[in-house]
Amino acid sequence: MQNKDHRTKGNEAIKQNNYLKAWKEYTRALIKDSRNPILWCNRSLACLKGGWPELALVDTVKAEELCISDVNKLNNDVELQKLLFKSRYRYAEAMAALGIPILAGRAYHLLLKEFEFYSIVSDSDRKLCNVKGDIYLQLANVQRSVLREQANEDKIIITNEGSGWYKFKGNYPWDCRLHNRLSREFLEKMQKSLNFASQNKLEIKEVSFYEDNNNNYIDQSQINNNKFKELGIVAKQDISDGEFLLEEDPFITVHNHDQLRCDFCFHKLTESSNDSKYPVKFPCLNSECKEFFCDSKCYNSAMNLYHQQLCGKNIDNLIKYAQNDLDGINLLVLFALKLFAIAKNRNICPLDIDEIKHLSRNSTHPRIYNDHNIFGSDIEFAYTEILKVLNISLFDLRYDFWVFITILALVEPNAFEGPPKHEDPEISPETAALFSLSSLLNHNCDPNTFHFEALSESYIFDDQHTMKFWRMVYKEKGSHSFRMFVISNKAIKKGEEIFFSYVDENQSKFRRQGNLLITFRFECNCNRCKVEIGKYVQKPVAWNLYYLENE
Repeated sequence: MQNKDHRTKGNEAIKQNNYLKAWKEYTRALIKDSRNPILWCNRSLACLKGGWPELALVDTVKAEELCISDVNKLNNDVELQKLLFKSRYRYAEAMAALGIPILAGRAYHLLLKEFEFYSIVSDSDRKLCNVKGDIYLQLANVQRSVLREQANEDKIIITNEGSGWYKFKGNYPWDCRLHNRLSREFLEKMQKSLNFASQNKLEIKEVSFYEDNNNNYIDQSQINNNKFKELGIVAKQDISDGEFLLEEDPFITVHNHDQLRCDFCFHKLTESSNDSKYPVKFPCLNSECKEFFCDSKCYNSAMNLYHQQLCGKNIDNLIKYAQNDLDGINLLVLFALKLFAIAKNRNICPLDIDEIKHLSRNSTHPRIYNDHNIFGSDIEFAYTEILKVLNISLFDLRYDFWVFITILALVEPNAFEGPPKHEDPEISPETAALFSLSSLLNHNCDPNTFHFEALSESYIFDDQHTMKFWRMVYKEKGSHSFRMFVISNKAIKKGEEIFFSYVDENQSKFRRQGNLLITFRFECNCNRCKVEIGKYVQKPVAWNLYYLENE
């Protein structure tokens, strides 16, 4: 009865154009009855109307799966057939709203083909689907021709095939975690960890950023009413030049399996003891598992954290995905896999993992990607594949698709790229790590610190005798291969915020701002950027190309 009340309230909210309330009511009903296709289909409508087509897409898939789970029932249940038609129609609508016209057109036409022998589809509905399908396919062909010509003239940027767009503001409106992370209790808990990692030299503080009318980050001398809070790290005492300020191991690491590496710390491994440069691979004790480690220490650490859920599982499809160059999202999927595994181990939602829930998230920015985030049509595949690998129900709301999207937005600005296989910055990294504390350090193009990793093959500091010395020291100690060290490069006064640079400081202002906008979604307005000339300006972006010949 209570579920029916929530569904009724959701339906009423739809009529009142209150789509956020509708989403919440349908979700409350799904908590009690997660295998009800009507609720998933209804929630997909709330997502479409509310401006979350990326979520509507997956809700329709869930509704469809429940509708077709019993073929005999489907063939004899007219109402179920109508619900299936409605779900697939909304799938096509979601593709259209995401700006992928060729996939939308195909979905409308496929709908007609699949329901050809069902009497439940009216002539007007058939005509509507046929017209919409033709319109979107024609639109795709026209746009492809026009946009490719503009691209040849270097007037626009073309995204990867199949990409669409969606807006994301750091959190969905029903997610209160972003604000709760600033609670006093949680910050005190984080401070205890920082005291240990910094030898009591550093302190977590709320720091203020401000936005002007153009969404540019500006300093406190230009305050307006758009003040918002973020976390940062400040000095608890006066600090000398060259002081070690922070020492931290990653919470998790990932690698794309292009090379033989430890799955816990991504240290390179060797097949035999003839090569003394790297540890000999230590296989998982499960003979059916393909993962390797440095030693029993890394193996046990992985088992306790995440590997218990992944041991012996086939993740080949996700590895192939991670090895593709998909606008930087490849390694993010492997992070999501491990974070979902950790959450399952702890029986919680991935967004409630203590080690990451305080981290900031990427959001859309008006000066990058035309105020939209990239949405590849295969992100849905990555999500469902992760659930399949971990044996998590598609209908478990703790692992809902919006949680997956939020995890990607959380990891992207906070992950540190590992040692590169190539020194070409245009080549996607094959390793990355996520730190709980170091990720709180904010950016400045004229930073007061630099960082290095204990055993990484990074080429940035390898020519410095001091760094080589410390690498040897920590190698002998058996440190994590990507242990982070933050060192001051100038005197810092008590109370000053600690910064390092997220980009290569030797780049021009144009390159720095471009990299910051694309990866971290903000414009830097530090003192250095204020005095240097130039500004990054991006060309218009074409979202809706999907090349038939590539299939």
